[in-house]
Amino acid sequence: MSPWLIALELAALFSGGRGPLEHVVPPPSVPSLRASACGECHAAIFDAWRGSRHAQAWSNRLFAVSFKREPMRWCVSCHAPLGSALADEGVSCAACHVRGGRVLGARPASARALRAHPVRVEPALARAEFCGGCHQFNFPSAAPPFHYRDEPMQDTLAEWRGSRAAREGRTCQACHLDGHRFPGGHDRALVGRAVSLAVERRGAHVLLTARADGAAHRVPTGDPFRRLRVELCAEPRCDEPLARPIFARVFRPDGDSWTLDADRTIPVAAAGATAERTVDVPLPAPPPILYWRLIYAYAAPSTEPDLDGDDLEIELSRGHSP
Repeated sequence: MSPWLIALELAALFSGGRGPLEHVVPPPSVPSLRASACGECHAAIFDAWRGSRHAQAWSNRLFAVSFKREPMRWCVSCHAPLGSALADEGVSCAACHVRGGRVLGARPASARALRAHPVRVEPALARAEFCGGCHQFNFPSAAPPFHYRDEPMQDTLAEWRGSRAAREGRTCQACHLDGHRFPGGHDRALVGRAVSLAVERRGAHVLLTARADGAAHRVPTGDPFRRLRVELCAEPRCDEPLARPIFARVFRPDGDSWTLDADRTIPVAAAGATAERTVDVPLPAPPPILYWRLIYAYAAPSTEPDLDGDDLEIELSRGHSP
């Protein structure tokens, strides 16, 4: 199917953040759009979703702090796509699987499922473009009327399209579905498996090589403030780092929006190559033993004072180099 036809098909399912979802009406046999109604028969999936970041899309503190500072309406359409009455459920079962009184499934339904409610086979659910409805969009204009600018704010779908995974037919769902738990950037185990850091001392310089062969997109991806930070230290606790190089996208103000100034993320691997980025960090007074920590930080610097714990950052790895 051509990209244009896929986009047309998905437009009927997801708004791409432009507004709340439409035509989300529960089947007659389902009492409500709440996820707990689905959990009556799909208990394992419901329990997995309940612990997911999708379930916390509206309620997690990182979003809440950011939204309080900049309460832009367009954020709501992806963080609470079913509207205010169901905002506390974030991105729930119905947001992806219910339209027009039918349950959507990527595969033909069983006889038992058909007895429970009407089911429509919807192949779009298994396509990466479906996730792109909320994980691929440009910066919005701050000045009315609302419109999207030319600079990608989240570019994950486009990054995936240039990846080996896309060429091999592996979609977002292949890595991130996991029983509807949807592990992502806030999942320490998933990111820890995907990202590694090599530290090489060369006199008064340190070469840092960050690799992400386990990812099918740039790392970090998604929210523009996400960054991998390396702390280079003279003591094991790293209380006073000697340097803090980062792997991230860096933006500069551009009128009423933003423009990419530098891309220092780990790139998607080209054919036959490794997904890696190396930076050279000078240390004028290198210590006898160099300690290091690799941190995944999530928040905009302006919101960091209001956050703590895993909403602020997670440590992926640490080590030392003599």
